[in-house]
Amino acid sequence: MPKEKRYPTIQEMIAATAREHSRKVAVRIPRIRGHKIEYKELTYGKLWDLSGRFGLWIAREVFPGDRVAIISKPSLGWAVSFFAALRAGAVVVPLDAELQRVEVKRILAEAEVKLLFVASQRFDDLSELTEEVSSLKGVYSLEKGDEYPHIWELIPDEVIEPADAKPDSEELALLMYTSGTTGDAKGVMLSHRNITSNIISITQTIRVGPEDRVVSIVPWYHIYGLTTTLLVPLSAGATVLYTDDYRNLIEIARRSHFTILIGVPK
Repeated sequence: MPKEKRYPTIQEMIAATAREHSRKVAVRIPRIRGHKIEYKELTYGKLWDLSGRFGLWIAREVFPGDRVAIISKPSLGWAVSFFAALRAGAVVVPLDAELQRVEVKRILAEAEVKLLFVASQRFDDLSELTEEVSSLKGVYSLEKGDEYPHIWELIPDEVIEPADAKPDSEELALLMYTSGTTGDAKGVMLSHRNITSNIISITQTIRVGPEDRVVSIVPWYHIYGLTTTLLVPLSAGATVLYTDDYRNLIEIARRSHFTILIGVPK
């Protein structure tokens, strides 16, 4: 992505890359199975196609500026839901996958969240929040399966035009909940310009290109993880590999032929 090119929204920035690298793998989730490494992955073209169609469904359920929350570790469903919500004109509220139910309920009520997408293992725990949070219209699993209603069955098979909201760059894109040293987590309002300018600044320091395979161990519900390990690589046409398998991290990175590994000091 040319460093001088400016995009008003997150989705317009990534859309440009998706058009240019449609056949290239955008997001890959590796897992060690015995002596083999298995991948779940989406190309740029597939990610953008799915998020556009799913975004159309979301746009029928919420108004522009409404809040849509995601509670999960990084996954293919997480990425599709994130971009779908943005393309529907919604504000995304990424939440810690391990957040306690009482805190989830407080945040959903405070942010007036309309839709909640969750990891399947949290569905039983959180699905009844529709009866406890007045704004909440539905809870859906991010993984396919017969046991729970999931996002993949909501995605229209065909659409004439995918969702393609283009809000002003100063409009709210994300509501990131972060806790200080004391008290409850508080929502930090971030505009599209906040995020796109941050992406551009980072790419001037960390040189990432289409040839790179970026291994991430930082969850996307943290702003550092979201910008540096998901949005920056995708804006550059790189492949993102996320893993929380720390025991096999070196082996996964080696066998994935990684070029960049992004983490945090401990």
